[in-house]
Amino acid sequence: MKNRFFLPFIVIVLSGCTNVVGDAPRAVTPLPGKSLSDTYMATKAETFFKSAGYTCDVNKAHGQLRCARELRNIHVHQTRAVVTIYVDEDRRDAYRILASRWDEGLIPGELIASEYANPDVVAFCDALAADQVAVCHVPGGDDASMAR
Repeated sequence: MKNRFFLPFIVIVLSGCTNVVGDAPRAVTPLPGKSLSDTYMATKAETFFKSAGYTCDVNKAHGQLRCARELRNIHVHQTRAVVTIYVDEDRRDAYRILASRWDEGLIPGELIASEYANPDVVAFCDALAADQVAVCHVPGGDDASMAR
């Protein structure tokens, strides 16, 4: 009798849950009279995110940089932040930044925040603005979101 309940219990425990939530996507565009090269963006982003504790992979064939950092790693649950930067298909001298949080493990999705804002992306956008090369904005956002 005990064996009938043991297998379903193990399957439930080992399967876990995966929840993904994203930050607002951002567009990175050069300031008037400036240009954004692939080399500048790749170097700036990789250096910035590595110094913030991320591990980064460059996919030159797709013009994409993907960086990830563990936010929580306990036995039953892991959380990681993922930042992806890629060339905007509509405008060759612009880029897109997508940030997401991945939660995997035994904590149900109902107990995990459904909103996410990555402060590292905001800091990266601030660094681009400080270099006076580019500005980040949320497409379709209000004026307050234009600076970051």
